[in-house]
Amino acid sequence: MWLLLLGEPNPRTMPEDQIPLSGTNLAYTIATILFALSLISERIANLYKLYWRNLRNKRTAIGEEKLRERKVMWTALVCGWIVAVIGGADLFTLLSSGKLIDIFNAGLPGKFRSYIGFFLSGIFISLGSKFWHDMLDIVLQFSNLKKFQADQQQQETQITQTQTASNRARFEKILIEKTANVLPRLQQLEGFSGYDVNSENGQMTVQLKFLNKLPDGTDKEWIYNYYEPDTVIFENLNNNVFLNATQSR
Repeated sequence: MWLLLLGEPNPRTMPEDQIPLSGTNLAYTIATILFALSLISERIANLYKLYWRNLRNKRTAIGEEKLRERKVMWTALVCGWIVAVIGGADLFTLLSSGKLIDIFNAGLPGKFRSYIGFFLSGIFISLGSKFWHDMLDIVLQFSNLKKFQADQQQQETQITQTQTASNRARFEKILIEKTANVLPRLQQLEGFSGYDVNSENGQMTVQLKFLNKLPDGTDKEWIYNYYEPDTVIFENLNNNVFLNATQSR
């Protein structure tokens, strides 16, 4: 299970064949490789037990049975180490890239660390194909669970965005209707030039526009933002300065 805790790399501009595997994909790749190698190791161990040593049949004597079990265990370990070396299954290379070492073309590695990796891989291979088959099932279930959670989160996000857009459209319609109800009153105000419905910082407002003459004869536009443009607000007038409004120039 510790393979599932590997971090998720963030590849940028890299050749496709050099892009590192993600945590779940890397765990699946490693489990698949070790499963295949464990099948090979088991076949070799079975051949050895059948044709070279009679280790398959259980012994009636307790001492002989324990000796047979130790021999079976060592046979599995030795076969696992042989398969790990021939297959180029350096555990450290598998963990970093999910790839085997091509010892037939590149030769055996010169680093002692790689032989430690072969040794550890051989131990894992000797656990048997059933163990790695179960590990594959666990990784697949974990991957499917992550995918299900991601899909569910995406659906919830889409639903939330749809509801937000629907609520915004409904609120915009209400603002327009409220403004339309008081539009005749607004048109009676000196300098009123129109209005816009604006969405700023996720908040719907109505912008009321007024043009006033400056001493030099030019027109100056004044804009008042309303969050609730209803009849009550527009009844509170004082020299074209509205209550509950924010004035901007």
